[in-house]
Amino acid sequence: MGLLTILGALTDVVPSLVHAFAGDKAGEVADKTADVVKTITGQSDPQKAVDAIKADPKLQLEFQKAMQPVLLAHFQAETQRLQTVNETMRAEYASKDAYVRRARPTYLYLMAVTWFIQMTAFSFVLGYTMIEAPDKLPQIITALTSIFGALFGLWGIALSVVGVYVKKRSDDKQLAAGKTPAPGIMAALAQRIKGKLANAG
Repeated sequence: MGLLTILGALTDVVPSLVHAFAGDKAGEVADKTADVVKTITGQSDPQKAVDAIKADPKLQLEFQKAMQPVLLAHFQAETQRLQTVNETMRAEYASKDAYVRRARPTYLYLMAVTWFIQMTAFSFVLGYTMIEAPDKLPQIITALTSIFGALFGLWGIALSVVGVYVKKRSDDKQLAAGKTPAPGIMAALAQRIKGKLANAG
């Protein structure tokens, strides 16, 4: 069983871990979390350490407190990364080069066309198989599932870029209207953890 799967049981104790484990630095956060659970439980085996925390409310409180600076550092780093991305996008919008200004919209259109072609191809293969070779349908579905699974990681990265682009466009529209955009989820989580640390101090 993988480390992330084992530590995933602790997301009930510290819900913010759900976002941290789903990010690009999931492995790094998992390693630091594993160090924390081993330290507060005295167990060298991650599974035994997690089981000990889940069974003891006092250890759960210790774990929550010990994870606050870890998660704060993680979300602050993620917020800084997104700010850097946003600054890059602002520079693109301000560019006098028409291609630079239109690079991201072009990317969105290409994403949409690629998705349409891919889904159309999958649908055609399934439809053709159901009509011409229904006995081979299970094998075709298995093959298409494997292909889609292989593409899942690539689409995840591509759609993340789209998400940042859409969020940035929304922020720009709010700024143009004289409104202050709401903080992103990473910034909000970092601020929340920072506030808890300040109160604890």
